[in-house]
Amino acid sequence: MHHDRHWLWMISFALGIGVFFPISAGCEIVRVGVIRMELAHFSPHISNSIKMALEDVRQQGILGSQRELQLIERYVPYVPSDLKKVKKIAEELISQERVSMLLTSVPEDAAVFEIASLAQAHQVPLVVCLSASDRITEQGWEYVFRLSPPASEYFNEVLHFLSMVVKPKTFACLIVEELNPLYTTTFANERKAGIELVLLQQYSKGTTDFKPLLKQMKKKNPDVIYLISYAEDGALLLHQCRELNINPKAIIGMVAYSLPGFWKLAGEATDYVFATTFWNPSLPYPGSREYHDRYLKRYKTAPDYLGAMAYAAVQVLADASRRARSTRPADIRDALASTDMISILGRLKFISYGKKARQNRLPSYLIQWIDGKARIVWPPRFSSHSYIFPFPGWKKPSQASAPSKFK
Repeated sequence: MHHDRHWLWMISFALGIGVFFPISAGCEIVRVGVIRMELAHFSPHISNSIKMALEDVRQQGILGSQRELQLIERYVPYVPSDLKKVKKIAEELISQERVSMLLTSVPEDAAVFEIASLAQAHQVPLVVCLSASDRITEQGWEYVFRLSPPASEYFNEVLHFLSMVVKPKTFACLIVEELNPLYTTTFANERKAGIELVLLQQYSKGTTDFKPLLKQMKKKNPDVIYLISYAEDGALLLHQCRELNINPKAIIGMVAYSLPGFWKLAGEATDYVFATTFWNPSLPYPGSREYHDRYLKRYKTAPDYLGAMAYAAVQVLADASRRARSTRPADIRDALASTDMISILGRLKFISYGKKARQNRLPSYLIQWIDGKARIVWPPRFSSHSYIFPFPGWKKPSQASAPSKFK
């Protein structure tokens, strides 16, 4: 029964693509296997953005009249992935669907590592647009390219802001268990800079009472607090920080805190909180504002940086497909290796540095929630608003700050 549903879905998807993207007779088809995860936090913006990008590639004639992109989507289960199933899906796309390249937006590192090792073994190029494990681009794999930054670079702009503005002596972190493997190793730079980690505490997803952990944190009196959370628990953390009147010099949120709908969930408790992001519609990159505005008009909600990465990934696929000598995987790989383009994320180029190979160096930005809006405040050359520092204290609860359903 499961297989029947799967094939019915695939037929519906194929028909849908046919309606929006009719393939001209005589075109060379560049078949792309897209491996995604059944994950409510990420799926809507990613799926919608891939569709929009594919429409734009067609409408703008990026591939001319000689080639067409055809995306063949497959889904892996929610974390933790069944790695045997992940391997089977990747092998089917390579061996049965005969794809020219692979794209994965799966956030789980173990699953992406499995996909990457298979792509290298079969010599089919893979573009990774979400997973952050450093080791993925440290294996010397010639067929693996990563658009998104590695975990060790997630905090680069934060650390720059801390060193230039905050100048803290201590910091603390609360982190949801599912994200612990990704982030616990990324505080090395802070410690090298002489900032002491006074508390690192993980918690279970679904936790509703953070006050015992927050009281421990308050006793430590850190200069900076990191909160690494999903949306619902992130909103609860801020409300309970306000209830306990925790007042560090700066509060920095990761993962959910930069998403466009976060303020609707956490309300005024979000004000003055900093968050990291890799895209914002205010950035001066071609098509960035247009992508945001069209997405908002179509889906009645603003896209996030995850959607922007997915859109940019399709831009990369189209650019490589246009320049490749043929649709053979080896020729697509060579085209990806020479990528140097401007996308809605900025300049994209796969380079080697340190232990990394075929890694894009995507800049990060620091936003701050001010009066219900996420403003880029760092680095200064991209800022759309002056940062507010130090943390001025919590606004008193009002009707506007009541939690709502996150979208």
